[in-house]
Amino acid sequence: MESIVNAVLPVFAIILCGYVAGRFGVLGADSSEALNRFVYWIALPVFLFHSMASVKPDEILYWPFIGAFTGGLVVTMALTIVLSMVVFRRRLAEAGLAGMGSVFGNTGYMGIPLAIAAFGDGARVPAIVAVIVPAIVVVAAAVACIEVGLSEGRRGRIAGDVIAALVRNPLVVSSLVGIA
Repeated sequence: MESIVNAVLPVFAIILCGYVAGRFGVLGADSSEALNRFVYWIALPVFLFHSMASVKPDEILYWPFIGAFTGGLVVTMALTIVLSMVVFRRRLAEAGLAGMGSVFGNTGYMGIPLAIAAFGDGARVPAIVAVIVPAIVVVAAAVACIEVGLSEGRRGRIAGDVIAALVRNPLVVSSLVGIA
């Protein structure tokens, strides 16, 4: 019980501090957007790069974990897309977003710190893999669904659009450069 409290309490304390700061306008009206951009474009990519560069590739590329994790993502996302289209009568573009929402958690902002706090530094690499894999697989699949759903005869650009989305994703780029 103590390890759970020690891992979760600091996170909720930070959330409370953020709420109080927002409620009383301590950081200003645009602070949330600015902080999110800072974390997404600077802090998290630097952390991912450093983490990936400081371990051996075979520690990162543990295929049984990657396969099981990716398989769970793909099956869940595919089921959500099919259910969205069949049950809720959504178009493919909307269903792709629903599929992405069904599996894309806040692993980067919250998952990595919680995993490290709860399980120690040994949880760092699996937690980071749990950020990178969805950033590659889920984003690519969602972009493909959106592009196919909205393509109107321009399907030749779909692969390019998917690649462009991945190349512009700082989490993917920083992780891959760190592995290299």
